[in-house]
Amino acid sequence: AQVPLDLSALLDAVAHDARFEAEAREVVVDTSIEPGLGLRGHAELLRSVFDNVLRNAIRHSPATGIVALTAQRDGPRDQLVVSIADQGPGVPDAMLDAMFDAFVRVDAARSADTGGHGLGLAIARQGVKAHGGSIVARNRPAGGLEVEVRFSAGRT
Repeated sequence: AQVPLDLSALLDAVAHDARFEAEAREVVVDTSIEPGLGLRGHAELLRSVFDNVLRNAIRHSPATGIVALTAQRDGPRDQLVVSIADQGPGVPDAMLDAMFDAFVRVDAARSADTGGHGLGLAIARQGVKAHGGSIVARNRPAGGLEVEVRFSAGRT
C-alpha cells in the first residue's frame, strides 16, 4: 500500500548515498531540494527510481563534473518536480524516449563503460508510472542530459 512519504528526505538520503560513488569518480552531487515535499507512495520503489537515475548521471559525467539534483513544488501546475542533470555527453535525440525501455543501450561505448544491463531507466520509468507520474529526458543546451520526473502534488 502507498503511504505518505517525505520525498525531500528520501531524495536527501539517495543523494547522500550516491556521493560515495560520485567522489570516487571526482563528480560533485549538488542538491537543491525544497523541504517538506510530500507524496503518497512506496518508499523503496521511489528510492530505486531516483537511485537509478542519479547513479546513471554520475556514471556518465566527466571527472570534476557536477550532477545537479533539484526538487521543488510547481505551484501553478500543482506538481512536484524532480530534476537530475549531468554534464555528460548527452543522448542522441532519437534515443531520448527509447532509453527508458528495458535492455536498450544508447550506444555500445556507454554500456561497455558501465557494465549495466539497460534496466535501470526502465525500472525508473515503471516506478514513476506506478506513482501516477511522468519521466522525460532531454539534452541540455549547455551539454549533458536532464531527466525530469513529475508527480501530482495532490497525491500527498
